[in-house]
Amino acid sequence: MKISPFFCAFLLSGCIFSAPKRDIPNIGGVKGAQETATLVIKNWWQVFGSEKLNSSIATALQKSPAVMQASAKVRQQKALLISAEGVKDISADLNSSASLQKSDNPSSESYSLSLSAGYNVDIADVNGAAIAIAKSNLQSAELSLFETRQNVSNSLVKEWIKLQALYDQEPMLLNRLELANKRLEILQLRFDAGIVSIDDLLEQQQTVLQLRDSVKTLHSNIRNSNYNLIQISGGIADRDSKFDDEMLPLGFSIQAEKPLRELLGQRTDILSAWVQVNSSDWAVVKAERSRYPSISLKSTFSLTGETPSKIFDNWLLSLVGSLVQPLLDGDSRKAEVVRSKALADQNLWKYRETVVAAISALSQLLNEENRIADSISLLKKHKNALEKQFSQAKSKYKNGSGDYLSWVTIEDAIVQKQIELLSKNRDLLLVRVNIIEETGGNPSLIREK
Repeated sequence: MKISPFFCAFLLSGCIFSAPKRDIPNIGGVKGAQETATLVIKNWWQVFGSEKLNSSIATALQKSPAVMQASAKVRQQKALLISAEGVKDISADLNSSASLQKSDNPSSESYSLSLSAGYNVDIADVNGAAIAIAKSNLQSAELSLFETRQNVSNSLVKEWIKLQALYDQEPMLLNRLELANKRLEILQLRFDAGIVSIDDLLEQQQTVLQLRDSVKTLHSNIRNSNYNLIQISGGIADRDSKFDDEMLPLGFSIQAEKPLRELLGQRTDILSAWVQVNSSDWAVVKAERSRYPSISLKSTFSLTGETPSKIFDNWLLSLVGSLVQPLLDGDSRKAEVVRSKALADQNLWKYRETVVAAISALSQLLNEENRIADSISLLKKHKNALEKQFSQAKSKYKNGSGDYLSWVTIEDAIVQKQIELLSKNRDLLLVRVNIIEETGGNPSLIREK
């Protein structure tokens, strides 16, 4: 009994026509969320109640240069996928020619018309593996676009928080400048009376100059922060570009119904890393399938004649079949399989590294949140103690037993604590925004007081 080579090739294809299967490893409690994550931007920043911020983010998600670049990459990958899917096993060509020869003998003419068709039997489904790789590349591009949109929105939120903190700091800094001028007036009177030294007066003059410079720097930072917000949102900043002074959302906090680590699987970098693992697994399959035989059938129908009217009198039909098996290739195909497997291993370790880095980053943010919260609690205690001292100093001054300079000095210390508290609250908000960013922008973490 004889078995045709075509039948042998189909038997071989049954052994290799299988998709790669790899379970998602459990790394530090991060497992399986990749399969259920959806690429939908959650508008969690609406909790701040700023229409200007909401509209700016909506504009940025459509017109930001970074978003537009990532969107263009998605279109490129979609085109490549269509190209990969458009590779057909059947091909057809139509050729025609005419020739005229002149010599000492009478001129001779010839005309020809041919139609050829071919059929390639992709028994190992190499093209199927190529399509799977193209789909993975498209998925990576879509994840990159989603990550870019997240980064743009998060950057706008963080810059907006910084701007609101600057706005809130302005009246406090102006209050400090006013108190410093009062203190300078008192010291000037006491210096004229010979009560204080010139060093005390010069030191206070320097303090006033420093506060004036701080006010100018603050106004410059406010303008720059406004420019940054306009540019991030895809607009062009100018001198009239300005975000309103709104309430800093101090009641914004984080509350997780389940361990935050379980939400890491929704991060785009982890999703992208796993897509790369799948893509490299398909590359291994493609390299292995490329080592098996390929079958092609080709038929040609041709017409020839000395004149166009006789072209249909002479015709020829041919049918050719071939089976090609790689024999001597310098082990290049084998080396490609080895290379593809090594790349798959590399991407798997890269995925593990990405997950471990995400766990570490989230742990550090949670520790930083606790540290800042403790600092805020301590600053509030110091501020309360200063307010008690201020109340006592004010009472003594009104009773005639206290010093007005002490009153002003304590009041200035209270304002300084207010500015420190404002900075710490700003830092706490930024850390909490980073926590939401680290967990894939999950709005279920947000709690309003």
